[in-house]
Amino acid sequence: MLKWVVIVIIAFSLLSVVFIGVNFYFVFRRYETPKYSKYLEYEDVKKDYKRKELTFYSGKNKLQGYLYGEENDKGIVVICHGIFSGARGYLQEACYFADQGYQVFSFDYTGYCNSEGKESVGLRQGVKDLDAALTFVEQDQNFCRGPLYLYGHSWGGYNVTAVLKYGHPISGVVSMSGFDEPEQVIIDWAKKEIGPLALLEYPYVDISQRILFGKEGNASAVQAINGCDTPVLLIHGSEDDVVNYHNVGIMSKRSKITNPNVIYWIRDEEQQNDHTNLYRSKEAILYLEEMNQKYEDLQKKYGKHLDANIEKEFYDSIDKKKSSELDSEFMGRVLSFYESCPKVSR
Repeated sequence: MLKWVVIVIIAFSLLSVVFIGVNFYFVFRRYETPKYSKYLEYEDVKKDYKRKELTFYSGKNKLQGYLYGEENDKGIVVICHGIFSGARGYLQEACYFADQGYQVFSFDYTGYCNSEGKESVGLRQGVKDLDAALTFVEQDQNFCRGPLYLYGHSWGGYNVTAVLKYGHPISGVVSMSGFDEPEQVIIDWAKKEIGPLALLEYPYVDISQRILFGKEGNASAVQAINGCDTPVLLIHGSEDDVVNYHNVGIMSKRSKITNPNVIYWIRDEEQQNDHTNLYRSKEAILYLEEMNQKYEDLQKKYGKHLDANIEKEFYDSIDKKKSSELDSEFMGRVLSFYESCPKVSR
């Protein structure tokens, strides 16, 4: 009997290693810049917004950064992107903060878009990249000496909170749809594929994170938040099922947060309460739904893989200013939060 138990454990362990390896490959393989976008690209706004391209190193990889509003001196907002995105995915926010008098610095993580790296490694890598980016901002002469603020969504929402453990002089943090620990969100994603069996994979995911990143492999956002008194605005959609609001989001660990300067904002307005639409205007959301339906109709008519000319024609037809429109009330509240934070000297 014992022999069969050992065989089953070994077999399950081997299958777990394969399952995790395959999934990690698809999630953390190198992410290239997509050919088309439904949203504004820098080429669409460059006549109105000057941008300086800057590079810095995170480990052995050179990362690509982008500075907007170089002439501004109100402070610096560092933007951290989500998974399967890149700095380009948050261009409208960069323009918004630049319009408000802030310098804005965004960058592509390791293995993303214009940055070096054969892969993005894992979720903890984003924190290491942000730590490197903040060190660069603190030392480089292109940046003003004003207060430093962080703005992150999804993976970026984790990064901007977990990085607080490094002690950078940060005046305020806005974290949207962030998760607390890497292995928890990975297991939650796996549950959507294999159901409750995913819970049995937890030890293997934990081990893999520790192999990749050492003792910091499962660094907790909540622990980092509690380890300082930095003001943090936590925002999460009540219907978010990508970073589940109820069990893996930072917001779900609210009872464990002891930092007295944390503000909680549950985004529960219909159409603006999921993972990706928190900050978009309702008009933009409705327009995107219309465009998504148009694309699906084209696929039904011509097949899943559209002819290059048809696809280009579709994307050229999109009013990207309309699809990228931000929710003015949302962004106004974020701005008010930054302006209310005590300014930490740098």
